[in-house]
Amino acid sequence: MKSELSISEPSIKAAIDDAALAFKKMSDTAKLDAEILLLHVIEKPKAYLFTWPDAVLTTEQLEYFTSLVEQRLLGHPIAHLIGKRDFWTLTLEVNNSTLIPRPDTELLVETVLIVVLSSNRTAPRRIRTESILLSSNQVMVVSPRLSRTTQPTK
Repeated sequence: MKSELSISEPSIKAAIDDAALAFKKMSDTAKLDAEILLLHVIEKPKAYLFTWPDAVLTTEQLEYFTSLVEQRLLGHPIAHLIGKRDFWTLTLEVNNSTLIPRPDTELLVETVLIVVLSSNRTAPRRIRTESILLSSNQVMVVSPRLSRTTQPTK
């Protein structure tokens, strides 16, 4: 399969722009996808992309980035490509066998918290989100943290 990616020059800005263009047909967040992959490759904070857009990528960085972009173009999720995914206040390690937490799951957790905390009923002292949201391992990981932060005050 011929790659749909052609990096016009080895700068940070060109790599992001070219990858984003390649992702445009498959992603509503094409530029963000490219930025996330490149940040993973160069191991720098996001501000680096804007501070040093003309910085030249090494041959190794460019090859690794191109490889990740090509895998993304084949439909591999970004979280699987970089090995992590942010969920709630955590950064979770993921692999090809991991279900990736979705933004809808975070919204579900927030909604449950709002409903339970705004209830005037006599509720248990600890919210047992694991009883409510068993469909996601990520929710199970967040559950103890939620329980600590959602105890009613006296």
